[in-house]
Amino acid sequence: MSPDEEFREDWKKFVADFLPNRFKRYDINPSDDNRGYVAVLVEALQKGDPDIFFDEMYNNSIDYCSQQEYQAYQECKKEFSKEWEDPVQVSNDMENYSYFYDDFVEVYEQREQDNWRDLVSCTDVLVWNPKTSVHTGWVRDPQDADAEISENPALKDWYQQALIYVSAQQIRTIIDNGLDYDVELFIGGICDAADLLEALTENQPNIFHASSVVVGAYDGLNGAGYFEHGSTNARVMLVLGDKKNPLNVDFGSYSLGDVFGTSEWTWR
Repeated sequence: MSPDEEFREDWKKFVADFLPNRFKRYDINPSDDNRGYVAVLVEALQKGDPDIFFDEMYNNSIDYCSQQEYQAYQECKKEFSKEWEDPVQVSNDMENYSYFYDDFVEVYEQREQDNWRDLVSCTDVLVWNPKTSVHTGWVRDPQDADAEISENPALKDWYQQALIYVSAQQIRTIIDNGLDYDVELFIGGICDAADLLEALTENQPNIFHASSVVVGAYDGLNGAGYFEHGSTNARVMLVLGDKKNPLNVDFGSYSLGDVFGTSEWTWR
């Protein structure tokens, strides 16, 4: 083994000892405002395309991540050079050979943890599949929920599905609260947005079961709605990645969360 090869082996061993076994890519401050990432995540869920989020994250962070990587390399090289008689000369000589940086990057990328979830941590969203929802339509004359159910076959089918999660009285209350508008009656769930995105990357479409069920009425145009929590013993099935029937994500102005100012899911 030539001296050059021995030197490089010493470098590789030093790098392996210098870098932590695992470290996070993003240094997230709890006070950081990451609403922009949350908005992009919601768009990715709505369109059934996880690359919308990951591409945005990559484009926004590539300069930061490259800088962090290069600074770590320079610090490692500086400490390694101190082990030799002429540290300055050693450091300068290493700059002439790109494979020293390549050796460093190989270990760096193996140990770097992509903590993208920290960018959107604690982001719960209310979601449902529009394909399984039903619209009440505009009601000209005042009616009660029972009359509406008996006259609307689609509403009657939705009512039977909703009974799995909430009581008949709760459903009547939901419908009664929506008879003044053309509301969308839905059966959805409160989910961790990052969990949904992760599931979306596995298959398209993909099935996701939400354990925190919400049954409600929603009118985004007029900012109206009402909801009830479903049984804790039941889970609602959500279809992710179906671009013909994209997921409805309760988010932003005039959302159900906005109407009620609820803290039960973070719609902002």
